[in-house]
Amino acid sequence: MLLVNLRKSISRGLSYLSLAGTMTLLSLVASFAQAPIDAQFTAWLKNDLWPEARSRGISQLTFNTAFSGVNPNLKLPDLVLPGEKQQLPQKQHQAEFRSPARYFAENIIAGVVNGGRPLYRKHNTLLAALERQTGVPGHIVIAIWGRE
Repeated sequence: MLLVNLRKSISRGLSYLSLAGTMTLLSLVASFAQAPIDAQFTAWLKNDLWPEARSRGISQLTFNTAFSGVNPNLKLPDLVLPGEKQQLPQKQHQAEFRSPARYFAENIIAGVVNGGRPLYRKHNTLLAALERQTGVPGHIVIAIWGRE
């Protein structure tokens, strides 16, 4: 009985040790994979972003403070890492990726226009203020709003 319990304990211990080893190995592989990207990110900050920030009057202290502890987030959806090829789905469902005839179909445009007219009247004051502030005509803003 003692021997059976000892074997079970050793077996369980080896399983835990194996699991811990595997997790450590995966963690090391992930950190080695990210190391070149971290180096590229640091080089980009130093060689590209910092000179631009400096040319716009940002001090080195402000820049360093702003980027202290900032690291690339490699878990972003659709992120394409350096050296990888972007994977696009076979079928695109967004209208902009199809034939323009469907995107600009008269019945679709008529629906957008009919929905936009009352919104243009309702938000005319806001659209006029946006136009003064940005220089973008109100009818352009409402057209984009209606399309998107």
